[in-house]
Amino acid sequence: VELVERLKGKNMFAKRLPLLLTLGFAMSIGLPLFGQEHGGGGVTWFDNHAEATKQAKEEGKLLIVHLTTTKCGWCRKIENETYPDEKVQALLKTMVPLKIFLDGPSPAFGRMLMAKAGARGVPTILVLDQNLTLFKYISGYKKPAAFIEEVNKGIAARDEFQAKVKKMEEGEADYVALYEFLQFVKKFKAGKLIRKFGEKALAMEKGEHHAEIAFLVATTFKPTEDGFAKNRELVQKYDPENSKGYIDALVIEEGMAVLRTIKSNEEAEMIFPKVIKIFEDRVNATTPKLHKEKGQILYFYLSNLHFKRGKGDVAKTREMLEKGIALDPNSKHGQGMAKQLAKIKEMFPG
Repeated sequence: VELVERLKGKNMFAKRLPLLLTLGFAMSIGLPLFGQEHGGGGVTWFDNHAEATKQAKEEGKLLIVHLTTTKCGWCRKIENETYPDEKVQALLKTMVPLKIFLDGPSPAFGRMLMAKAGARGVPTILVLDQNLTLFKYISGYKKPAAFIEEVNKGIAARDEFQAKVKKMEEGEADYVALYEFLQFVKKFKAGKLIRKFGEKALAMEKGEHHAEIAFLVATTFKPTEDGFAKNRELVQKYDPENSKGYIDALVIEEGMAVLRTIKSNEEAEMIFPKVIKIFEDRVNATTPKLHKEKGQILYFYLSNLHFKRGKGDVAKTREMLEKGIALDPNSKHGQGMAKQLAKIKEMFPG
C-alpha cells in the first residue's frame, strides 16, 4: 500500500492538524489536585502514568487509559453510567486503569496519547500494553455493552499482535514477509518493532518497498533538528527523486511532531513560524505537476497554521488556500479547500 494513500484519507484535512493545534492552547485552565479515584464499584484508577505502566508490566496486564477534562459532560456520563456496571467493573479489574485530565496539572503524557491515536475529543479511551502499543481507540460515550465489546476488540487485537510478533521473531523472514509484517504492526504504532524489522528489511537487497520501509523507520525516531536531517537522508537514499512522495509525507510528519511540543500560547508563537517554514520550504521544492496532491495537503496545513496563529492572518490563510486550489480545483482536496475558502470569505469579507 503506497504511503501516499494515508495522506488521502477521507478526512485528511479534518483529522490531525485541528487536534494538534487545539491541544496546544486548550490545556491551561487552573484545576484542583487530582488523585487516584474510583470509577464506581471499587476499581481504582491510577493518575500517574509511570506507576500504571509499571504495574501493567509487573502483572502482564493491558492498560486502559481514560482521557478526559474537568468540563467534559460525556466523560462524567460514562464515569457515572458505564464504569459502575457490574460487567464493566469485572473487565476493568483484568486491566490497569489510568485516568488523565488533559486540563490537569500534568497533561503531557495524555496529549502524547491523543496525538498517537489521532483522537479529536474526549472522552477518549485507549487500550495499550506497557510499551504503549495501541490496540484500540474508543471515542466518545459508550453504554456498558458497547464499551465491553470495544474493549474486547482491543484484547483480541493484542492477542493477534503477540502471536504474529512471536512468529516473526522465531523464524527467518524473507523480504516480502518482512514488508507484510511491517504493514501489520504500523497499525499499532509499534515504533520499536518497526525500527527493528524495518532496518532488517533495508539491509536486504533493494526491493520495490524500500522507500516506504525507510519512511516507516524514519517516522519512529524522536523529532530533533539532527533527527530530521538524518530521516530525510534515509528516505532520500531510496527515493531520490521523491517520485513516490515519501519526502513530502515525512515533512508533514516532522511538522506534526514539532506541533506536538506546544505547551502554551507563548510556545505556540515561537513554534508556529518554525513549522510554517518547514511546510513552505517543502511546498516550494515540490513540483506541482508531479505532486499536486501533496502540494494541496501542504498548502492546507499552511492555511490552518496561518489562521490559528495568534489572532490569525486571514490574508495569508486565503493566499495558501487559493494556491492549493489552483493546483487542482477539481480534486477532492481542491474542492474541500474551496469550501473552506468560501467560509473564510464569509467570516471575513473584503
